[in-house]
Amino acid sequence: MYTNEADVITNLDDIYNIGTFVQITEFQEFNNRMRLIIQGHRLVRHGVRHFLVHTYMYIESLAQIIEAGKRVIDDPTHLADFGAALTSGESHQIQAVLECPDIPERLILALELPKKELAIVTLQKKLGKEVEEKFAKMQRKYNFITRGTENNKERTRNISNGV
Repeated sequence: MYTNEADVITNLDDIYNIGTFVQITEFQEFNNRMRLIIQGHRLVRHGVRHFLVHTYMYIESLAQIIEAGKRVIDDPTHLADFGAALTSGESHQIQAVLECPDIPERLILALELPKKELAIVTLQKKLGKEVEEKFAKMQRKYNFITRGTENNKERTRNISNGV
């Protein structure tokens, strides 16, 4: 499937030792675009090399996916669309990226989606830390009050016992 021989993987040392075993549930190519849906199953160590050596069909599939992936990186419209699709943005936000005809504006719209997600994650971490600090402060206060109450009870017992 490759048009450029330099793009073909000829040495298995060029493949990572650790990866994810995935099942390709959908692979479609239409109008110079690619749609690939995969489902991750488990972490794989060193097994990929053995698997690829013995299965030429999988090497061809991998070559097709790599080639299609290059188109995503080389073409800014594909990159924007792919980037937007990877986010958990609302459907109208992703649709706005897909419909934008101006390439620089399209890339900016696509970049805004992960920026928003990063801001949300940062805020969630900050709020989580604040809640944790408040809880720890309340716990210390409770422990202090509880110890003080126990000490007062002990003093009262000592006084009533004449100690």
